[in-house]
Amino acid sequence: MKKLIHCKSCGAEFEENLAKCPYCGTLNYKGAEQEYLNKLKNIQEDMEDLQEVPEDEVKKEIKQQGKFIGKVILIIGIPIIAIALLLYWINRDPERDRKEDYLWMQENFPIMDELYEDENYEELMGFYLDERNTQSAVWEWEHADFCNLYLNIMEMNEILNMEEQGEEITRHDYETLFYLEWTIKGIPFRDDIDEEEEKRLEPYYSRVLSDLESRWNMSQEDYQMFLEQVEKNHGIVNYEDCMNYMEEWYEREDKS
Repeated sequence: MKKLIHCKSCGAEFEENLAKCPYCGTLNYKGAEQEYLNKLKNIQEDMEDLQEVPEDEVKKEIKQQGKFIGKVILIIGIPIIAIALLLYWINRDPERDRKEDYLWMQENFPIMDELYEDENYEELMGFYLDERNTQSAVWEWEHADFCNLYLNIMEMNEILNMEEQGEEITRHDYETLFYLEWTIKGIPFRDDIDEEEEKRLEPYYSRVLSDLESRWNMSQEDYQMFLEQVEKNHGIVNYEDCMNYMEEWYEREDKS
């Protein structure tokens, strides 16, 4: 199973090898670095292949497709990416970050614990949202994943409320709804949510699971495929598979 990380901007989960968050587009430095290295390797292999091709053939290929020009542009861009990544790592001060994180956790985790125990979720989520975009230590709190799922549920309920009130629902809203509904469907299979947290979430997500079962006209085969996916992947559904299904769903809706 591929390792999952949280986006520091929007809080969404995604695979750590991705260059950016698939939801908000925030750069993931580790994934971007690996993508850069893979592209560099591919370019080196392509350039080696070009050396074996007669000059006339190379010129012909350039005129037809312009591939070589694209590679030159990419090669020029690589040092810029490398410098940006290097500056990022140089400017980091791990020792200072660890000390600041520790002090922040000592001060704020007791506040969050109290709000959680009192089930004061509205105030807890407000605090969590304010901090997660600027304070990476908030992800270390033991109930951070609970907060992310709770916020997902609130987002889906907001979309459903908008629909009930006759407001326009965008394609992005529908795609978000489908993906997050399967995310909630996967809660019982997750390793980062314990039974007590799951019980706290249950009263809030029955509506979205009902929508999942009734809205999308899924075939038994498609439904079983997604269900097996969340079971196998510890509650995580593949984002690309969801978007592919939504493309098919929109095509059916347009024809009906």
